[in-house]
Amino acid sequence: MKTSKLDGGWFARTIPRQPINLLWEITDACNLRCLHCEAAAGRRLPDEMTPAEAADLCGQIVAMGWRRVHLTGGEPTLRADWPEIARRLSRGGCAVALITNGLTFDRDRAGEAGNAGVTSVAVSLDGLRETHNRIRPAPGARREGSSFDAALRALDAAMGAGLAATAITHINRWNFPELDAMHRLLREHGVHGWQVQLGVPLGRLREIDEPYMLPVEKLPELEAFLAAKIEAGDGPMIAVMHSIGYFGKHEAVIRRGGRTGRGAVQCLDLYPGW
Repeated sequence: MKTSKLDGGWFARTIPRQPINLLWEITDACNLRCLHCEAAAGRRLPDEMTPAEAADLCGQIVAMGWRRVHLTGGEPTLRADWPEIARRLSRGGCAVALITNGLTFDRDRAGEAGNAGVTSVAVSLDGLRETHNRIRPAPGARREGSSFDAALRALDAAMGAGLAATAITHINRWNFPELDAMHRLLREHGVHGWQVQLGVPLGRLREIDEPYMLPVEKLPELEAFLAAKIEAGDGPMIAVMHSIGYFGKHEAVIRRGGRTGRGAVQCLDLYPGW
């Protein structure tokens, strides 16, 4: 019996493809306990990759031809060999981005990132000071306000080192009224890009007792706000992730946001669930 050429994975074998964006959670260790963390990160896993295993995986990633690799966690800078991981990937031809909460990312760390081949840094910013600190508390006796201030310092440090800098905001009920003020704040700091997304009820987000996720009826207002900011073009380049804006009247504007312009696009091509 003759077999159709469409059998046995013909489509996957014959269509030219190249892997583009790889998100690598290099550790579960974290110095914050963010309320919406999908990974419920905090403690380092007992079977975390050894430096040798990570180096081997870097070689495999390079061999597969990935264009961009985004190093995250947990908090990736808590893994001692993160610069070596970045260096191996960069030398292999990958564009490397670092995704951090900013708590340990100062000017020295920014210089270290640049020397390791990192070209872009994305820092989580989930509201103005009070809201951000409420969403992103630090365990132990850390001073109130430190996570918000550290995020801004990290963005400034990245830009000071010549790296493309992007803020990542997880939009929810608490920070929704602050989005316009956040946009002004990022513009004042000269941040290159702003990635916005909705939460996914995974990890610690499933455990929040009070209303937290943005109500569905607020989505048209959110989409109109983002479309207006994209069209105005007077602040950071905005990338709207795939959890926002499909089949709405602003879809054409929202989908093009963050896809053109300067090098911050390297930071903005992340994935919708971070």
